[in-house]
Amino acid sequence: MNDILEGLLSYVSNYPGRIPKAELDRRWDEIQKGATKEAVLREIEKRFTEALKTLGPNLVSADETKEQKQQQAQQVELLALGKELRKEVDKLFLEYDLLCKIEYLSIKPEIQKEFQKSARARNQQPIEFYKRLRPYYYRAGFTAPKILNDIKSIKFLGSDLMVHVEMEKILKRAEQIVNDLPREVKLEVYSKVHTILGLQLRPIAGKETLSLHALGLAIDIDPGSNPQVIGKVAKAINDILDSMPSEMVPDKVSQGHLEDSNIKRDLSITSEERLLQAYEKLLSTSQDIQAFLEQKTNDLELLDDWEQTYLSKKDDPKLGNQPYALLGNLIVAFGGGNKESQIKNGIRKIKAVKENGLVTIPLELFNALNKSNATSGIEWHTQKDIMHFETTVPSTFKQSK
Repeated sequence: MNDILEGLLSYVSNYPGRIPKAELDRRWDEIQKGATKEAVLREIEKRFTEALKTLGPNLVSADETKEQKQQQAQQVELLALGKELRKEVDKLFLEYDLLCKIEYLSIKPEIQKEFQKSARARNQQPIEFYKRLRPYYYRAGFTAPKILNDIKSIKFLGSDLMVHVEMEKILKRAEQIVNDLPREVKLEVYSKVHTILGLQLRPIAGKETLSLHALGLAIDIDPGSNPQVIGKVAKAINDILDSMPSEMVPDKVSQGHLEDSNIKRDLSITSEERLLQAYEKLLSTSQDIQAFLEQKTNDLELLDDWEQTYLSKKDDPKLGNQPYALLGNLIVAFGGGNKESQIKNGIRKIKAVKENGLVTIPLELFNALNKSNATSGIEWHTQKDIMHFETTVPSTFKQSK
């Protein structure tokens, strides 16, 4: 008899009339990780079907052998056990619904308001949105209400945001460093910062991993003018720089303009030096992209010419030629697709890059946050999240499951 059958039958022999705790614990863990009821029941059905097949056909005759009778008895036991396990799974899902309601009600009102806003944007009830997000916290090792209740409203550089108390300490230190700068420099830093986002109840975009924003351990500064240069956007930018004459892009490197492999390998430099090198490299890339966007074509700047041509005649052959095709790829990447609304969004973002470059956050603010133990997204190796600053998750945050 195969291992599956032996395992299933051990439920009956070892735990007469009930499902063993280890099996229910496993199902409970699956549910908390986000498994749907349909998926759990489907997997149970598959296991029992495989086990029943090993017993052969259910033959009833006067000439039954002892072995056939044993197989029949085992089939009856398996069917009864499957029915019992399905009932237990139903109970577990009811318990999970109740747990989510109790947890949600234990979250402090100001955080509940954030769930309400996020749920409203998705046309969901707050409790349903909490149930959808809870598995991300559980898989990451957190008890959601515990860490959410340590998030509070603060002011940073004049902006209101919500962060975890650990991130609050970092931001307070950074703000003090900025306030200690010469008056003119301090005022310039404050004047260049307009929007700061903290708590965002979501996973990382496109992934099954919880965002540090959902823990209150990350902030985004002026996301509208300090974009993410990752994935297709990073590739589109590197393709543009590769197309430009060497004299226009003197710091070209074979592994990609945005990569910092040389910085990453050099362990002798300080974190401040590493940050400065990453910032200067990004600033150089930003200036090169601005130069590309400002070049003239048909007596118009490239971006204006591309926009007018696209809006009047989308199938114009010239849109497939350099530099139009390179710009088109960048617009599609920034907009997130080639639907008309996405194209317009991409054009809007590219116009902001043309005017302000890729980074508007002052170097002094990068330095202040770096000295306060926040990591910047521009320090990432091959891709840059320019707006993003985060802190590591303290090990004491983790909860055993």
